[in-house]
Amino acid sequence: MINMSKALAPQPVHLLFACVALLSCLRAAPACAKSAHVLIIVPPGATAPAGFAQQLATWRQSGEVSSALLLDQNQKSDPGFASLALLEFPSEGFYERWNRDEAPKLGAPLLVKRADVLTHDEVYPRDSNKSVFLVNTYKLLVPPQRYDEFVRGYILPNLLDQKAAHLLLRHTLYLERGPSDEATQVVIRVVLAATAAGPSPYTYVRLYGIDPFSGARHVMLPGGRVPTTADLRTPRSTFADFPRREIRLYRTQEAWSADVPALTVYYLGVPDTTPEFVAEPALTAYLDGAAHRAGALSPSAR
Repeated sequence: MINMSKALAPQPVHLLFACVALLSCLRAAPACAKSAHVLIIVPPGATAPAGFAQQLATWRQSGEVSSALLLDQNQKSDPGFASLALLEFPSEGFYERWNRDEAPKLGAPLLVKRADVLTHDEVYPRDSNKSVFLVNTYKLLVPPQRYDEFVRGYILPNLLDQKAAHLLLRHTLYLERGPSDEATQVVIRVVLAATAAGPSPYTYVRLYGIDPFSGARHVMLPGGRVPTTADLRTPRSTFADFPRREIRLYRTQEAWSADVPALTVYYLGVPDTTPEFVAEPALTAYLDGAAHRAGALSPSAR
């Protein structure tokens, strides 16, 4: 979810603020049926392709895009993106034509994401030269319907109060489209690496989910014997009730059956900066690389 607001400032300033890395995790029904919205993101540290700004202007002038806004970050540390383009299309038909003919021309490092508008308002007329853009990105931890209720019951009244006080010229809340939390899997790779003294002493694994408030524990994966590597997969939705994980390692089958671990690894939750992948090969490549960096032997190297 992206919250973009435009506030008055004493002098012309171009400022972007991003709280966390942008993640696509939820699917919501379009909030506005007449228009379609797309976010084009240049990741932190990357550079937009030459002519990108001109391409946005060309789409706008041709009428393919009804609105195109390009923002460049000016955050001193940990920006959520290098640049962010916000596109609005007159209708789904215009978007589908653009997605067919123009979107394939956008190469790396650009990330193209569909989004729905939860709420939008702006002031006319206005002097945009005396304003700053503030962009906040969030990862939703509740279903879109619940968050939409929160937006309308709490966030929107606050934004309208700022508008009435002449502090806010424009606001837009975008919700990225993406796979549902039930379809999104959190993958924890366990690599039982050999040491100079011999093979790993651990041969069995089990995964627990923990509620840190009540202390309740739930077996997320019963596990079993691990020759060398295991990818422990659980739906992201399960982290709502059991945000912490315990990865229990056992030396023998008897210890595993009795649930007497020799080593427990604590995983305290999924951080907002956790990388996300939509294809299995990309996930495998990332996990293999992480295993190598950690000094372990990855499956691709065996």
